[in-house]
Amino acid sequence: MQSILIGDVRGPPSRQRTQVDNQKLHELKESIKREGLFHAIILAENNTLVAGATRLRAVAEIYAETGSPIYYDGKEVPFAQIPFTFTHKTDEASIFRIELEENLRREQLGPIDEAMALAKLHEMMQAAAPELVPGTGLKAPVTFKDTAIELGKITGKPQTNDAQKISDSILVEQWKDHPDVKRAKTLTEAARLARKAAERLFRETIGGAKLEHSSSRHRIIAGKCEEELPQLPDGFVDVIIADPPYGIGADSFGEQSLVGHEYRDTVDSFFQVFDATLGQANRICKPDAAMFIFMDILMWQQLTIPLEGWYIWPTPLIWYKPNRGHAPQPKRGPSRRYEAILYAIRGNREVRKVGTDVLTFNVPDDRLHGAGKPVGLYQELLSWVAYPGDVVLDPCAGSGTVIEAADLLDCSAIAVESDPASVALCRETLEKVMKDES
Repeated sequence: MQSILIGDVRGPPSRQRTQVDNQKLHELKESIKREGLFHAIILAENNTLVAGATRLRAVAEIYAETGSPIYYDGKEVPFAQIPFTFTHKTDEASIFRIELEENLRREQLGPIDEAMALAKLHEMMQAAAPELVPGTGLKAPVTFKDTAIELGKITGKPQTNDAQKISDSILVEQWKDHPDVKRAKTLTEAARLARKAAERLFRETIGGAKLEHSSSRHRIIAGKCEEELPQLPDGFVDVIIADPPYGIGADSFGEQSLVGHEYRDTVDSFFQVFDATLGQANRICKPDAAMFIFMDILMWQQLTIPLEGWYIWPTPLIWYKPNRGHAPQPKRGPSRRYEAILYAIRGNREVRKVGTDVLTFNVPDDRLHGAGKPVGLYQELLSWVAYPGDVVLDPCAGSGTVIEAADLLDCSAIAVESDPASVALCRETLEKVMKDES
């Protein structure tokens, strides 16, 4: 038996378990006094504790309270000492995994501690991911599913694939100090209360803006984006997704779609929205943010926009529309079936999932707006980068596609729209979402 003086055990810089149930601690002490200690604590180099903090505390209290010896493996342990085993693993990630396995296999962590541990696991996996291109600092994405699978390996449950649990953990970790969240009994309950707290903050922060319609989670602002975006609070938006006029005269070939284009589709209209959005992006977005801007491929060719603090993907994403397009010169060439999307990231924003730069979605047959985008397309793009509780801004919202897509991802949407008829469509979309929630 290897044993060490309790006073010689060094605590790690941080512990996954920050809360100890006093009743469970009492039950553990009584079990150790009655049956003996079943498992030794685990130490790393310099006698740093890796796993077994609750056992260490229980044994220390037994000595202090009773002065009685304890037993391990049928033998009496030298007084004021505790059995230990060394781990040969010394790197932070390995030691973290040992502690996590110990905590999750043998005794369930409290919901806050569990959320913090799983959020840390996801962060460590992201940090350890290889670079997409050496020297760029851009890491290969680690999804919530990837982290859930790794969690299954750690806990000995290889079938575990609960990506929602990882997503919930990250949200709870962000709200761990909120009094309502701290009272939760389970991780699921903590995530639900964290969402409510996020919605409350959203309402309070955006409350001063000019509103046309709102719910607990989403806001519609009626007005021009160049006038309304400067009114938004600083550092509040996580993701921007914009579908401005394309500047290709789509209002002149409205007969090729089921609904007409009621807006002016000029180059000036495109840059009015584009410049207003980029002009406010650094102020209204958080340090780690993402942006999608739809455009015609001809507009992409005109862009020269080194945007300070943002990495702009060097090639456009492509939305392929298999069911519909338009023929600019029907007697000379093919029908055009694709649109371009600018994608940009700010700070250390990392993707939740790996997407593809070609996205195939049909144009909705029942769209009510001339440039209406599929909800599935918005949802797919946002699912790459938007986390539960995030705020998504659409500065030219059209019929409010962003509201429905954000709601499906547990995010909050701010929909800015200047056209009164489109604002009415946004309101119908919001009412539909609210009805579905009830």
